[in-house]
Amino acid sequence: MDFKRGLLLSGAIIGVCGFGGGAWAADAQAAPTSTAAADNNTVGDIVVVAERKSENLQQTPIAVSALSAQDLKAQRIDTGANLASTVPNMSFQPGLYGKPDFAIRGIGYQLVTTAGDAGVAVHENDAPVSSGRLAQADFFDINQVEVLRGPQGTLYGRNATGGVINIITSKPVDKFAGAITAEAGNYGTYKGNGFINIPLGDMFAVRVAGDFSKHDGYQFNEFNGTRTNAQNIWATRATVSFTPNSKFHAYLMWEHFAEDDSGGGNAGVSTNSCITDPGPSSIGGVAVTNAAVRNYLSFGCSLTPNIYAAGSRGGILNGVGTFGNRLAVENHLAAGNLFANNVQPTGAYDVNIDVNPTNLTRNDLAQFSAEWDITDSLKLSSLTTYDRDRSLYGAGGLRAATPFPFTITDPQIAGGQTLANYTSGTFDRLFSEEYSEEVRLASSFSGPVNFSVGAFYLHTHKNDAVFVFDNFNAFLGGFLGLPADPNPRETANGGHAYFESLNPYTLTSKAIFGEVYWNITPDLKLTGGFRYTSDHKVFDANTSASNLLSPVGGPPGSPAFGIQFLTPQSLTFNEPTGRVNLDWTPKLSFTDATLVYASYSHGYKGGGFNPPNLISVAPYAPEFVDALELGTKNTLLNHTLTLNLTGFYYDYKNYQFSQAAVFGTITNNVNARIWGLEFESQWRPIGDLALNAQVGYLNTRIKSGPTAQSINQYDPTGGHMDTLYAVKTLTSQCIVNKANFATLVNDIQNGVEPVSVLANLNCADTSAGSIATLYNLRAGVPVDPGTGLVETGGVPETFAGKRLPNTPDWTAAVGAQYAFHINDSWRLTPRVDVRYTGGQYADLFNTPGLYVKPYASVNVTVTLADLDNGFSAQAFAKNLGTQGTIVGAVPGGGAITGSENTIIIADPTTYGISLSKRF
Repeated sequence: MDFKRGLLLSGAIIGVCGFGGGAWAADAQAAPTSTAAADNNTVGDIVVVAERKSENLQQTPIAVSALSAQDLKAQRIDTGANLASTVPNMSFQPGLYGKPDFAIRGIGYQLVTTAGDAGVAVHENDAPVSSGRLAQADFFDINQVEVLRGPQGTLYGRNATGGVINIITSKPVDKFAGAITAEAGNYGTYKGNGFINIPLGDMFAVRVAGDFSKHDGYQFNEFNGTRTNAQNIWATRATVSFTPNSKFHAYLMWEHFAEDDSGGGNAGVSTNSCITDPGPSSIGGVAVTNAAVRNYLSFGCSLTPNIYAAGSRGGILNGVGTFGNRLAVENHLAAGNLFANNVQPTGAYDVNIDVNPTNLTRNDLAQFSAEWDITDSLKLSSLTTYDRDRSLYGAGGLRAATPFPFTITDPQIAGGQTLANYTSGTFDRLFSEEYSEEVRLASSFSGPVNFSVGAFYLHTHKNDAVFVFDNFNAFLGGFLGLPADPNPRETANGGHAYFESLNPYTLTSKAIFGEVYWNITPDLKLTGGFRYTSDHKVFDANTSASNLLSPVGGPPGSPAFGIQFLTPQSLTFNEPTGRVNLDWTPKLSFTDATLVYASYSHGYKGGGFNPPNLISVAPYAPEFVDALELGTKNTLLNHTLTLNLTGFYYDYKNYQFSQAAVFGTITNNVNARIWGLEFESQWRPIGDLALNAQVGYLNTRIKSGPTAQSINQYDPTGGHMDTLYAVKTLTSQCIVNKANFATLVNDIQNGVEPVSVLANLNCADTSAGSIATLYNLRAGVPVDPGTGLVETGGVPETFAGKRLPNTPDWTAAVGAQYAFHINDSWRLTPRVDVRYTGGQYADLFNTPGLYVKPYASVNVTVTLADLDNGFSAQAFAKNLGTQGTIVGAVPGGGAITGSENTIIIADPTTYGISLSKRF
């Protein structure tokens, strides 16, 4: 169903009825705001639409944080990535290739797959936008941002297990208004945004807003002397409202986002971490003296990583531990490590890569919303959304310092230059198109029972093409006579001489949902919610493929060299979910207002496919969360103080996580439990002094069970390094008896066996003359209880009792501001915000060397405002105290691929000045 048909459907449901009489109640489309009392001595009322109706935040019986446009500007929360700085138990992990991870209460997106669903849903004006650009885009001309914590689905069209981030844009109003903001800062930063609102008669109004953001790169590429991680973003939004009478209201919105820079897909400021693995000096008491043998036994980077080690950032990858370099050695095109003479920069904001990151993004979002008061007590609404996204992310790798013994002309990289050195990189081209339709009917009867019910339809199509270019493979491709694509970065129809993975994916989701509200007494309300979701996911059998050394396009049935995998896949999930909530508003002598609530929610997130691979891998299962929550919201001290406390416990079934595999990644499931506490408060001890604090504690543990084990890529022996040894072959690792393998190594060094057996070792070969049999390499290697066969790729290790990755145990934010009255109109307001993020692990095994230490950051603003004339000037400084600080990590392939770990560095300290004028 396309957007035009969606508009017709909306019109059929509502438009023909929209011209009757009666009063239009402005609730969900009214402007939710944070307002202070007239005397400026109270914390004010924060109006939210978290329950799809306007209500005071302190009277909303769910855990929700709300930030108005004024709050965002005062705290310098420029983008969605900054929201974690002020929401308890929320974290943000920049993701590689444009897939950022917003996590709430430990539930986020730990996947590398096209078919995965986000744990935290991003909505714009209540509608889901799975390809939205929240992480990169500046907030401009918005009314409010609301962050709901916990499973969602009985009020919103799309379900989510972790929570919802809802961006509410400003809508046209019935008077002329406008504003403009200009900003400049260090790193060549220039920003600007503004809006103009024009009423067009009694029925129509239009609001047009725009934004641009530009800064120079935060990183310096020593390879070519340029700066990377730059930003160049521009966006526009136009909204037209239509109010023919007091019973009907509609708006049509179009939003465009564009980015063209070297930001690398919002990967943050990232660099590699590697402690060079030269290979073992001895095995089982046998000295490894042969340089070639030692190289063959290298894993590229050490399997005992330490992202804080002094030499970690300057460590040079031993390329023989990687596929391309080892392939070159096997074909006598290289003698050893092609990266041996490289120099890797050690600075936090320095890199050495042969191709600067590419980030090209275009996103268009169209939305039509209509509401009709059928009667004074019944409202029918429709929300139609169309989202189209096109992006290209990519970057090169470290070019080898040691040249090949020949030169090759590679048309697929470096513009057809003649290359004498090994080089590689990765590009990801993603196309996404999404349509959704939600229809709701809500009541507002005067009696004790009311309801909100709806139906939802979503259709998403994505085509994700990932390819790894490697000019050694280009040489092989030329030798095999494979044609070369002269511009693979633009077409992403590569493969050919390189490795490609084509992932065309379609999701069709249908749901019915709703809630019933029963006011048992004036102070006691019971809410019951229900949802039934049907998700149908498909990988297109005709175009889904992974290719290595295959002809152009590599369609099914075409002749192919090398490797080609075709795996049609289809899944359907039909799941009921719901929630029950009891809230009580007692009249207490020591508070101005109190709300106490207890709830149980059952949340669901769909499963998905594992990628086409050498072997058949089962799909991964859907996630389920049983969430218990107890909370209280209190207003005290004559409305000058709010104290909100929440406790929760999650029984988490089938937590989805991805791990490195030989050709890509695979996704598995494991059970876990999560519990935590949250505290939020605002306080105005005196009229011009405002204080706020948010604190979250999170305790996560993986449960024991058959799924709580996997091969640890940093210890494939499963903790048996004293008796077993992991040998890296050309495409995988091989587990062998350590003592017997030491005998083989000794024989190789004495000329009894050739060195090449190390690259071609097959542990599973039980034939009489095989190396595995001759040296009894499988002696003492554990048996896989599932198959009854001796383990070859690795010995599974349990991670039961470990913490979930990327889940800080503590998050805290405190802020303070004071308004100095210069005269009746002018105010000078300094403000400081401090954010603390606790320690977290980057992997499921909680590898000590991948532990990200706690860190804190500080933002400072000083705002001078002329209230009468709508002028303000703000000086600011962001990220004070975090210069060069590691704030995240992404595990490399370890023993599987030999790649480096990636560490995420905090953005450097930035400062500048912003000028704004409203009219």
